[in-house]
Amino acid sequence: LIALRRHQDAEQLCGEVRALAMAHRLAPQLSDAERMLGVILRERHRYIDAEEHLHAALHLAREQDDAVRISQALNNLGLLYWELQRFQRSLPVFDEALKIARRAGDKRVIAAALCNAGLAHGHSSQFRNGLELLERALAIAEETGDRWGRAGVLSNIAFFWSNRGRYDLAKKYSSQADTIRKEMGVEGRGLIAWWV
Repeated sequence: LIALRRHQDAEQLCGEVRALAMAHRLAPQLSDAERMLGVILRERHRYIDAEEHLHAALHLAREQDDAVRISQALNNLGLLYWELQRFQRSLPVFDEALKIARRAGDKRVIAAALCNAGLAHGHSSQFRNGLELLERALAIAEETGDRWGRAGVLSNIAFFWSNRGRYDLAKKYSSQADTIRKEMGVEGRGLIAWWV
């Protein structure tokens, strides 16, 4: 629903999942619901509410010592700070998400953390480091067959090259990302960051 930009429906569904998880004391599912509510609210520009839900997801994941969910919550907090242009705050959050994702060993979560850390590092004048992280994320997305993730990484690489005036390379990567999105039935939305 989020990919289709049906945020109101997604918010309602996540609220229902959250209520069920609370009623049945299902901590992992509650952490997921809090995280997804944070994502949806960020997409709807309700940043204070989004941050509250993402911190709740992070707290629950840490209580369970669930490295995958900790990394996912941190990634989404980093994206929130990034969107609010609090770049210096997003960078250490992305770095922590990457460190924890590696500990978890989940390739999709590692790729998302690499992608988001690459975006943040590239923006903070560490272009080579950022591009290297993105290239590693792209390799994982290709290896695992994650088309959505591959489109996200390609869009980030296009964003990087565009910021450096290399519009020929930006167009090449952006076109590849657009093709993947069209094949998936999700058109017209450039992915600049990758949430999990």
